This record gives sequence, structure tokens and C-alpha cells, in this order.
Amino acid sequence: MKKTILSSAILLSAILAMPAHAQQGDRDIGRIYTECGLGGAIAPTSDVVAAITNITFDLGTTAISSNLSSPASCNGGKEVKTAALIINNTAAIEKEAAAGEGETLAALEAVSGCSTSGIRAGLASAPAGQGQKERAEVIWNSLHLSCSM
Repeated sequence: MKKTILSSAILLSAILAMPAHAQQGDRDIGRIYTECGLGGAIAPTSDVVAAITNITFDLGTTAISSNLSSPASCNGGKEVKTAALIINNTAAIEKEAAAGEGETLAALEAVSGCSTSGIRAGLASAPAGQGQKERAEVIWNSLHLSCSM
């Protein structure tokens, strides 16, 4: 555990100290790790937590790819916020979808701008025994069927 924390701290220091030649637009690598990817969605007000989340989750590849492919998604864009809400609340979304209503579904509609009416059917047609990641993906895909973000 101590080695993981120490390694993350060293990697974070190295990333934040990188020169600006690794830029995309006006965002240097430090800003990419703090504003983009899952870290930027989960901790938009804490650069350290955002960078550590990005490093821990996938060594920052999602942050870098989101900056390159969709820079507007950085700083908590709609798609990033929607994905974070789904990942962090999969069980609540499933429960509320079965009931047909709930606070988490309302929040999901507000954040995404999409109807959540198809989530129940999407989950019902999904194979049994899926893990949390696969169920979150079913929710994401069902949500996307109702609108384009």
C-alpha cells in the first residue's frame, strides 16, 4: 500500500513538472491530468485528487485520450459527468429503474439531458451475472438510445 501511494506521488510530481511541449491546444500535461478523464469528473475542484484518480484508474490514458478526441469533455463536460454518475450509482440506478422513478434517475436525466425510460428495458435484456462495469455500460448504452449527448 505504501509503495502504491509513494509511486503515485512520484508519478504525479513528474507529470505536473513536465514541460509544456506536451500540449494539446492550451492544456499542458498537468492540466490534462487534473481537468480531463475520470479524475476531472470525480474531483473537478481538487487537482491532486483528480490527478491521482486518473493515474490510479488507467495511468491517465483516458484523460489524455479525452483531451485529444473531445477537449470539450474536460472540466466536467456532460458526458464525463454522466459517466461518473452512472459508475458511482449503478446499484441505485438499477433499483430506481425497476421502480420506474427515483432521485438518482432524476439526477441522471438532469445531468445527461436524456430520458431514462429505456434503462429498465436495457437492464432486463442484459445477460444475467454481469459485473458492475458491464451493468454500468448497459445503463450508458440505454441512455444513449434516448438521445445523443
